Amino acid sequence: MRHLRAARENWGKNHKYQGGLGSLFRCWRGQRALERRVPAGPSDSIGGIEVLTFSVVPWLTALWGRSLQAALSAKGHRLLVGDCSGGFRGGWLPFVDRGPIRVLPCLNHHHGEKLDLFVSKVCSSELVMVCDDDIFWLRDEPLTWALERFAQDPTLAVVSLAPRTLISSALEGRVEEPMGSSCLLIRRSIWQREGCSFRMAPDPRGEDWFFDTCDRANVELLDRGFQIEIAPPEIRRGLVPLEAVSAWILKAQKHPPRRLAQIADLPIRRTKAFRALVTAHRLAHLAGRSVGDESRIGVLGRLEAAADTVAGCLEPAEQARIRGEVEDTLVPIEERLLGDPMQVSTNTTAEPSASAS
Repeated sequence: MRHLRAARENWGKNHKYQGGLGSLFRCWRGQRALERRVPAGPSDSIGGIEVLTFSVVPWLTALWGRSLQAALSAKGHRLLVGDCSGGFRGGWLPFVDRGPIRVLPCLNHHHGEKLDLFVSKVCSSELVMVCDDDIFWLRDEPLTWALERFAQDPTLAVVSLAPRTLISSALEGRVEEPMGSSCLLIRRSIWQREGCSFRMAPDPRGEDWFFDTCDRANVELLDRGFQIEIAPPEIRRGLVPLEAVSAWILKAQKHPPRRLAQIADLPIRRTKAFRALVTAHRLAHLAGRSVGDESRIGVLGRLEAAADTVAGCLEPAEQARIRGEVEDTLVPIEERLLGDPMQVSTNTTAEPSASAS
């Protein structure tokens, strides 16, 4: 029932636009294969860094992966993509491929559940970097800094390169700066030995409180004497985080523009929705230009219509301010990607049924 519920929830906003029943079947079959895998233990660890992300919008993941590979080309990393759409294959694989990459289809369960499954049964490196595909890389300094910190301190369990900006009630008084789950490196041997989990969980201290993704592990590791490092702002400037882009792309695929304006019913929601939609539309154009065919980005027109509709709920000055902020944010990404010609290699490993390698 759990898998059926995930399939139903993601059909109209995800699988329907990535190949229909075929993409859904790939994810269903891949999920079953992943769950049958034998968990990898610390003794199975390999050298190098593994980078783990999950994809619901293939072209966005491809853009992100290209920025990652360009920034980290000298780091000897391996990219693992949990394909939650069933559509990250074919033409998008050579677009992102500049190093070893494995694509494993899976159902789009909650983020923490997916992370636990992959860290336990797919990852095999001592250091694993978990990174959302809306945090773009401009250079390798953040990873270099993190690796130096791990080399210096054997009790260091996690380095966060994109901490949470707010402290929830469950973390208040227990954590100075939450590590979050958007972009962090974990020492897998400590993570597994301590039984850490990325999943959300209730907080027994408060009836209505809960630990968000990775928050419980944040508290437990500190309580047990392990170290967690938060990258300073000057290091984090090598990354460009984009907020809620994937979520609003999926909403634009599922709902007509008027419905999106209703969903963004409060001023703060309208501002966030407009920023995310304008950003997504600009990135969709970038993806189309990068492959020389904007027709491959089927959601392009929907994103433009959705952004225009939500814009009608904002004052012109507010629209201009947000568009200016998006421009300033995306120009470095565009310069990085468009100025770096695509190179196709032959070391991609796609695993449509997530079979053991």
